[in-house]
Amino acid sequence: MERFHLNNATFACIIFLFLLLFSSSNNNNNICEAKCFKSIISFGDSLTDTGNIFNLSEKSECWLKPYGETFFHQPTGRCSDGRLIIDFIAESLGLPLVPPYIGRENVTSINFRQGVNFAVAGATALNQSILEENGIHNPQTNVSLGTQLTWFREMLSTLCQSTSECKDFLKNSLILFGEIGGNDYNFPFLFGTPTQMVQSMVPLVINTIGQVINEVIELGAETIIVPGNLPIGFKSAIVACCGKGPNQPCRPNDHVCDDPSTFVSWDGLHPTEAAYKWIAQGLISGPFAIPHINGLCNFRVSTI
Repeated sequence: MERFHLNNATFACIIFLFLLLFSSSNNNNNICEAKCFKSIISFGDSLTDTGNIFNLSEKSECWLKPYGETFFHQPTGRCSDGRLIIDFIAESLGLPLVPPYIGRENVTSINFRQGVNFAVAGATALNQSILEENGIHNPQTNVSLGTQLTWFREMLSTLCQSTSECKDFLKNSLILFGEIGGNDYNFPFLFGTPTQMVQSMVPLVINTIGQVINEVIELGAETIIVPGNLPIGFKSAIVACCGKGPNQPCRPNDHVCDDPSTFVSWDGLHPTEAAYKWIAQGLISGPFAIPHINGLCNFRVSTI
């Protein structure tokens, strides 16, 4: 795999993931035995959040039943019936499930050496002030990608005592950037913002994400996954397993389908664990990432 130079010999291996609709694969070789990464660091929104939103706001339905019923058998703050893509990647690398950064008393900087998740459900790429200037309100959280970058810098200050130590830590970490940016469009559309105005925001959203990625690279990150759009598929890509329809989260008394694994949509807003697993397998073993994570591990081991 080739590496390219950025900013005075800062190396970066950015995997652009075009998550398109492919035929389902039966390839179960999703274990990267090389354990080539020592940590996973994640930024993003509800597609990646493993509990930050609950610790920031008790209004989150993702901490209520039936969320989490499939794998954890209880709510964990994940906005799905079970595991997310980040969970399957962690499992494939032999790492523990990535803990949320906010609010867990038993999570210390020592735990963060194997992974930390800054993603927050409802988070946007753009700062809230920019959204408000354009008449857009985020009803869920005021956390943006910039907020998560600030947390990331704070976390680094507790983990390493020098710039070189931080660079070494990040060099051996897999960085997941999202999905992030979808809510910058979801919220405007939800409140009736004209399509033309939403389209005008696209370059600003992209530039914001790019700037944060560059800052993380400058700090020492070498391997970054930047997701694209989610695919569709499964038995039903429109009908949700739980909830009352689009933009309506699943609540404790709502009817839940008998078999979430046959649905792509869990609650009309978020995929099911089965959908996340399908996507994760495509990232870990291909074809949704070039190089796929297993292939990337093989490359890293061969160059050590």
